[in-house]
Amino acid sequence: MDTGVRGFPIIGRLALVLGLALGAMAAWSEAAAGMPPIVREDAAARAMGIVPLDMPPAEEARHASSGAGDQVASSPDEAGRAGRVPDESVTAVEDREVPSGEDPRLSLLSRVLTGWTHRVELAASGTEGNARTGNFRGAFNASRHTELTQASLSLTYQYGTRDSSVTQERFVTSGRFDRLMKDSRWRSFLSGSFEIDRFRDWDYRLTGGGGFGYQVIKDEKTDLLARGGLSLAQDIGGLDEHVRSEAILGLDLARTIDERQKVIGALDFLPTIGEFDQFRINARLSWEILLDPESRLSLRIGGENRYDTTARAGALRNDISYYAGIAVEF
Repeated sequence: MDTGVRGFPIIGRLALVLGLALGAMAAWSEAAAGMPPIVREDAAARAMGIVPLDMPPAEEARHASSGAGDQVASSPDEAGRAGRVPDESVTAVEDREVPSGEDPRLSLLSRVLTGWTHRVELAASGTEGNARTGNFRGAFNASRHTELTQASLSLTYQYGTRDSSVTQERFVTSGRFDRLMKDSRWRSFLSGSFEIDRFRDWDYRLTGGGGFGYQVIKDEKTDLLARGGLSLAQDIGGLDEHVRSEAILGLDLARTIDERQKVIGALDFLPTIGEFDQFRINARLSWEILLDPESRLSLRIGGENRYDTTARAGALRNDISYYAGIAVEF
């Protein structure tokens, strides 16, 4: 089925979804978690009377003019006599106070955008001769971990050709926010995804849901998480646009082999509620080899299998893709 959705330039689709996904995930991470401000080493430096390198000029001038009288008291008694707070209170102060004339929303935005780890992946292959083929895969991943929250965002684009004909074009973005429970193996989570696949009988697929997770194993080598919950899914632009309810049964695994190698995998079983003969299975597995610790350059080899019993008659239920490429983390 071909509609105007597929007529949009792919760059436009990527830019639109990237902007929406990043904005939604950032706001989601901050609001849903009730996350406290991030405290950097600047607070400790200020407690010792050292001016941080990134201190604004006005703040630096105010710090310099305060002189020795603004030194932190070494004991509660001295603090009381001098009218100042003791050292342990100062170190808990937020990294940067919002000046009276500054919009507090800017401070919120700066906290939301701080602390993310990013990774870009690129993979390509091709052949020349009796058949001319080309395949490209690009991915962007971002994650943010605090003491009680974990947020992740993923965007992947795959494109393939054979003799100048497009054989594959797929774009998917997904995000998840986990709220950890203090001193417990349990957590709650929210997740969602948006997918465009040129060779499916729908234009795009939306999913969103949530549930609970249980940390089965967590040590220096192995991280195994089990998940369960409910979600809603809708295929738009196809023969059946009804919203369906799905159960979420999933496993996430990360296994460190040594200081340069690790294996990462995920398995999701998504049966339709009330029609358990209709289900989807998404399985992913990758092997990462760190090539250069200084630049954080890695070799990444992986594959994905998507099984869907709701595929149209005559279409294969399995979609298997595999790749090998480089990844840079920053």
